[in-house]
Amino acid sequence: NNPLALLGDENTNSQFSTLNDQVPGSAPTASGADAGAINEDRLPGGNVDGSGSLSVTGSLHIDFGSSAASRELSFDIAQPGLAGLTSGGQAISLLIATVNGVPTLIGYVGADSGNAANYVFTVSLNAGPIEGEYTFNLLHPLDHAGHGSEDLLGLTINVIGSDTAGQVTTAINISVQDDVPVIVAANETHTTLLDPVSGGIATETGSLGISWGSDRFNDHVNGGTSTGNGDRAVVFADQAVLATGNGEGGATSIAQLTSHGEAVHYVLADNGTTLIAYTGTAVAPRAPAGAADAPAAHVGFVVTLFASGGIGGVSCSP
Repeated sequence: NNPLALLGDENTNSQFSTLNDQVPGSAPTASGADAGAINEDRLPGGNVDGSGSLSVTGSLHIDFGSSAASRELSFDIAQPGLAGLTSGGQAISLLIATVNGVPTLIGYVGADSGNAANYVFTVSLNAGPIEGEYTFNLLHPLDHAGHGSEDLLGLTINVIGSDTAGQVTTAINISVQDDVPVIVAANETHTTLLDPVSGGIATETGSLGISWGSDRFNDHVNGGTSTGNGDRAVVFADQAVLATGNGEGGATSIAQLTSHGEAVHYVLADNGTTLIAYTGTAVAPRAPAGAADAPAAHVGFVVTLFASGGIGGVSCSP
């Protein structure tokens, strides 16, 4: 007897011919998604300077390996990189949904997540490309911590790539460049006040010529304070006043204004939005309510700034 005969002929269908030598698929891996850059000055009304975009698409760079045919993309429920965001002073909430058949994360303000007018940004995922793809769209401006500069706000969005072999979490990093206000000289107005008759008040209003850019959706009228409420505020930088006179055809500096022979002093009120000029030693705590109150308060004139509307304004009452 031949003991090797039990193995059968190499061309016959033995029990060993049913073995599968394929290695089981390994879990997907991620090498880091493409970073994206957004510029808020491209929003309606923005003060455009340089290049930029409101939408960016990038690869997620997820390697699904041999299980790529079963790949799926989704958003992680935990999104700490989007916590505490606001737009126009309003808190941004997050909604994860399926829109047009693809996973979509929506950042919105207000109570109605179904109102597209409330959407601040959207992020959609596309599993079609072999390594996965994302698209970020900015619809309304985000509030930035810095004021008066085109600083960058970083957003981190957690995404999960999964297939039949496992899953991996990766992050999308988006930088959002702020828009800043500019002065449009053509929109500035200059006015002349005549000293009022005794017991009266002369008032003039004008424009500071400020173009707020994309940050003009202030939910708090006249934000006040230099830190601002909402997205904008107009305040006096300090209480210093530079006075000049125009005599014999030339401007001259006036070292000290006086009223009825007394030196004029200045104080800021109302969170820095009102400048009060007064005489005497008692500081004027507020602007007088009317002409009758001005003499008793020793107030010479009041200048008030306001940020409501499309431009900043000023009102002056001597």
